[in-house]
Amino acid sequence: MPALVTRDEVKAFLGLGSADDARIEAMLDPVSDAVEAYANTSFSRMARTERLQGGVRALQVSHYPIDTGAAITITDLLTSEAAAAADYDVDAPSGMIYRLPWGSLWAGVHARSAFLEGADRVSQGGAAVRFKVDYTGGPATVPGDVKLACFEVIGSLINGSGGLSSWRDGGFAFTLAGGDDAAASMPKSARVYLDKYRARPV
Repeated sequence: MPALVTRDEVKAFLGLGSADDARIEAMLDPVSDAVEAYANTSFSRMARTERLQGGVRALQVSHYPIDTGAAITITDLLTSEAAAAADYDVDAPSGMIYRLPWGSLWAGVHARSAFLEGADRVSQGGAAVRFKVDYTGGPATVPGDVKLACFEVIGSLINGSGGLSSWRDGGFAFTLAGGDDAAASMPKSARVYLDKYRARPV
């Protein structure tokens, strides 16, 4: 996964000079990882595969918007058959894939979600799933507020503020005197930008 911000973006935002280049470079990947972990969201567009329990009317993938210019394949794990494009409609911004009433997708699935019954489930990693979705999802470019969150985290690391410590075992660690709670350890100035992603339905 590429870093969410570049060295030059960080330098421009924080007003840093070339003397800080090595330190900034070392922060880009771990800070990007920490921001995505806090938001429980990937901010990179890439090919993905998800196995979903599904619902009567729709599937929701975890990473959106969906790239409708790339291939989308929905496979029924009970029959190993792929759904035809005429079977569903994609709402790209929300990551929702809606069943069309005249299509064959969710065949035999009725108003009370009959496929949730034991005989109609496929076990995957201990969870009951019905569909496999191959798609490309995530934002085409990193949202501006996510970049701002990264700048805030890097600024806190450089300045030693926000309850952050800079190094542990060769990498950056987010710590707080009261414990390692992720919500508390992420600087408040960064949480302002990230909480809307953290709270979204997936």
